[in-house]
Amino acid sequence: MTPTKSSGMAEILKDLREFRTETSPSFGALKTELNELRAEFTSIKKKNGGS
Repeated sequence: MTPTKSSGMAEILKDLREFRTETSPSFGALKTELNELRAEFTSIKKKNGGS
């Protein structure tokens, strides 16, 4: 790799780390919300005689 490419890669990795740090809490909240929705859906399905 040329120095330009590797420094570009380092820049991209740095940006990705920052992005992950900023978005991780949001993803955690989304995952919790999805799990709650799935539980609701499952209980509705059971009430309606679904498998």
